[in-house]
Amino acid sequence: MNLATNNESYFQTRAIANKTISDLTKKFLNFEAISMQYVIMIKEFYEHPEKFKLENSPKIPDGSPIGSAFCNYNPN
Repeated sequence: MNLATNNESYFQTRAIANKTISDLTKKFLNFEAISMQYVIMIKEFYEHPEKFKLENSPKIPDGSPIGSAFCNYNPN
């Protein structure tokens, strides 16, 4: 949704993002609780795009990445 609403995104990027959102709506029409919530969110997104807020990505925590070989380096 960030890509679909970002004016700095290329036209092609916004088009692909909007198509993907539309495809997800069709996929989630099985009326399970979580699927229904996604459909509601997407419908709200298209009916009131001005309410959509771009979310900032969380900051990566300091330290070595999880799974880094340097975390358990043994010089022996």
